[in-house]
Amino acid sequence: MKIAIIGAGPRGLMTLERLVARHNRDHFPLSVTLYDPAGIGGMVWQPEQPLALIMNTIPIQITLFTDASVTLSGGPLTTGPNLYEWSKQVAPDWLPKQTWSTTQALRREAAQLSERGYATRALYGAYNQWFYEFVRGQAADADITFQPAQVTDLQWQSPTAVRLTADRQHTTVNGVVMALGYSENKLTDEQEKFARHAAQNDLLYIPQRNPADAAPLLKKIEVNNKNGERVILRGLGLSFFDYVTLLTTGRGGTFAADKDGRLTYRPAGNEPHIYASSRGGFPYRAKGYNQKADGEEDVPQFLTPAKLAEWQAAGHVSGLTFWHLLQAEVEYVYYSLLVQEQYPAIDLAQLQAAMRATAHPTRSANQFGVPAAQLWDWPSLINPAQNTDAASFPRYIQDYLTRDYTEAARGTKTGPLTSALEVFRDMRDPIRQVVEKGLLSDTDYWQIFLKEFQPINDFLSIGPPAHRIQELAALVSAGIVTLVGPAMVVETEPLGFTVRSLKYPARQYRASSLIEARLPAVNYPTADNPLIQSLNKNGLLQPHTLHLNDQIQPTGAISVDRQTDALITAAGDPLANVYLYGVPTEGLHWLTTASPRPDVNDVTLKETDALVNALVGQLTRSED
Repeated sequence: MKIAIIGAGPRGLMTLERLVARHNRDHFPLSVTLYDPAGIGGMVWQPEQPLALIMNTIPIQITLFTDASVTLSGGPLTTGPNLYEWSKQVAPDWLPKQTWSTTQALRREAAQLSERGYATRALYGAYNQWFYEFVRGQAADADITFQPAQVTDLQWQSPTAVRLTADRQHTTVNGVVMALGYSENKLTDEQEKFARHAAQNDLLYIPQRNPADAAPLLKKIEVNNKNGERVILRGLGLSFFDYVTLLTTGRGGTFAADKDGRLTYRPAGNEPHIYASSRGGFPYRAKGYNQKADGEEDVPQFLTPAKLAEWQAAGHVSGLTFWHLLQAEVEYVYYSLLVQEQYPAIDLAQLQAAMRATAHPTRSANQFGVPAAQLWDWPSLINPAQNTDAASFPRYIQDYLTRDYTEAARGTKTGPLTSALEVFRDMRDPIRQVVEKGLLSDTDYWQIFLKEFQPINDFLSIGPPAHRIQELAALVSAGIVTLVGPAMVVETEPLGFTVRSLKYPARQYRASSLIEARLPAVNYPTADNPLIQSLNKNGLLQPHTLHLNDQIQPTGAISVDRQTDALITAAGDPLANVYLYGVPTEGLHWLTTASPRPDVNDVTLKETDALVNALVGQLTRSED
């Protein structure tokens, strides 16, 4: 059984482990080749990358191993250390044997890493490298090789034969698993205009890409005059924080804390001035200090297994009902902690019973006497700009950032607001069930889930660690970063680029560098990836589309079988021996970028085992 895995990031490595585990138990011949031009760990998780770049999930919630909570589809259980455990149990002996330029720094980091701290992406890259070596060491008589090459062509020949091309070399395998990550896209018309303008005027333009890969280009931003350089960052999500870090502490600047813990920034002198914004104009909210034990999650009160079973029996649920009950889950946790903390005169048990009975927690809390000023306010959370204006915006944004990291520090089990926002993460399994079982109509899925819920979920629940928000507040106070305001507009001018806020049009600034501080959108027709282009050319891809009245709406995702991730061809046929999962299926699947989490029956671990179970089953039957 000859298998090719394309992509050596976490998903590719988990696929390898599941194949090896099945091979060791069932004793079938196995030869596996991994392909990835970036190396083991893939593009994002390389051990040699700027150490300023960190993960946004705590290390006890990061793993590549299955565990007893995972519902397996046939593969055996393989347990092992999570990232934190590895840093203490394995890294002290293993890291000194590595020859990376970052080895000494990673040794220090592993020794100092706390359960609820945040590891560098480089350290997780080292964990990925060790995991690959561990799996190879477990692989009895299987043949496992790695090629640092990009697969550029795939031609399906039969249910047991697929022809691949990598580095102009051809090989035929029995089965293929594509564990692809983000792909840079062909530039849009606007981006082409920016790129041409930069090339013609000796400016810098960086399109959407992994910030670590863009780091070498940042050296072109030189601060060599008293007015300094100016940079525009378009986007206020996770990539924004990466670029800000690379351009500040990554250039030697430091933060100092006063006796109250408030940070001030001490410039190194070579930082550019950063002007940043987005459509909403506010950065993603801070991730709360995680107080939960390994595997601990809030228990659903409304999106219960019984409710999900009821919807599945009916075959559907309206998007408004789903979204309302998810909001109720958030509000329920908020009022439960708020009343416990501040209003002992309110009977908490009675309030909780009323909230469960009505499924309108805010209405119930109001009736029980929670003051209006402390009632949950979705519009203000989703759109903070509605609470300020042009004159007060600079002061408001500074106070907003301070409140954000202060609230985040109150914790995910004790802080009412922070614990409530954590519910978005704890409810990921019920949310996925609604998506994967196709319970929403195409119209509701597009308009309510993808266009309304998804941006809100991103903004409120997948932000950076709280200390990144605290650092941003210090950078704003120091005059290094200026947040421009909502409704961002970027234009060209003869000597550079300009940025302004449509809401606050007087706030306009000029810069000689423009960076798209966002990861590439998932949109396979524009993906600048030769393998995806080859699959499309060869008729092996079908777009995932939604039917909205008389309109066909592509999501940008590649269609696969929901249960097995078998690739679906342009003709609509699933290929029994070619599989694709991960980021290119975002839109069909949901939240494909989340890291595997131990002890919660993690969806990625389940999905990987189901995929390998289907592939091995198909090839075993074919051999018979």
